[in-house]
Amino acid sequence: MPIKSFITRLINPANPRKYVRSYFSEGTVPCEKCGHAISMDGLAGLSFTRCPKCNYKNFVPLKVGDFLLCIPIGAGGMASAYKAYHRETGDKVYAVKILMEEHIQNESAIASFLGEAEIHKQIPAHPHIVNYIDSGQQDGRYFYAMEFVEGMRLLTRLESKGRFEELEALRILTQVLSALQHIYDQGYLYRDLSAGNVIVNPKGEAVLIDFGLTLPIEEALELEPTKFIDGTVEFIPPERLFRTGEDQASLIYSLGMLAFYMLRGEPLIKASSLVGAAKKHVAKLRVSFTSAMLPECSREVVDIVGRMIRTRHEDRYQTFTEAFDVLSALLEKLEG
Repeated sequence: MPIKSFITRLINPANPRKYVRSYFSEGTVPCEKCGHAISMDGLAGLSFTRCPKCNYKNFVPLKVGDFLLCIPIGAGGMASAYKAYHRETGDKVYAVKILMEEHIQNESAIASFLGEAEIHKQIPAHPHIVNYIDSGQQDGRYFYAMEFVEGMRLLTRLESKGRFEELEALRILTQVLSALQHIYDQGYLYRDLSAGNVIVNPKGEAVLIDFGLTLPIEEALELEPTKFIDGTVEFIPPERLFRTGEDQASLIYSLGMLAFYMLRGEPLIKASSLVGAAKKHVAKLRVSFTSAMLPECSREVVDIVGRMIRTRHEDRYQTFTEAFDVLSALLEKLEG
């Protein structure tokens, strides 16, 4: 079977509800070729096994609590994410993160993993933020479940199709700002805005994911110098590099870097290391931001993006509301 069609089968079993019910009630899964009930007893999750009847190679799901993890969809420093089904909802798809085995005895890693989930849990539902579902420890695994968002990460979209048209980019940016404001209203600063943490769903709408660097507002403002600086190098605000504390204007800088990437089709800051990127983010003599840097865009858009990414904190928009109002007004004008 071609790899693409095999992956499709794992993501969309012929009868997800029957597949999940069979696993939880009988400890078996039906062979995808002949339907024979294959016992899962003693088999390692996320591996493969041959059907004893037809010898077809079947995938072995991993049970974590009431979730059945079926296929990898991503991995980070401490956790892996899987497309999963739930015991009760059968054919509804979820995204479930699990802490990697090498970290399950690391108290700091556990606290960080569950802390991310706990912050996400405090964020009420919002149309442009992935919904929290559940988290905890079951079956010897630390897990964190959320809704599965259909669509494509902005990073993947940019790498495969290039730059966004101005109107489409503005719509997505205002949606992201709405999500950032919603998180801020709950007492948190998101802090990890990047092209990899925004999904564009089939409707063309932005959905913000990943709360790994989110902090209470007070903690973000009082960050102390540490050995490590977290974040995606193309989008890190100067305040994080100087360790002077972060606020809404810091995240607006990251949004401006994201806006440039979307409108140009390539990031403004390019470097192979954090040190190289840091020098460009904090350069006091940054080349003037001109229309030539965004040749396909209107003067108004160039001015807005240029103000977002100014090195001096006080020179940027200072609040999400201020930036949202400016972008919304321009969007309304261009649409009209």
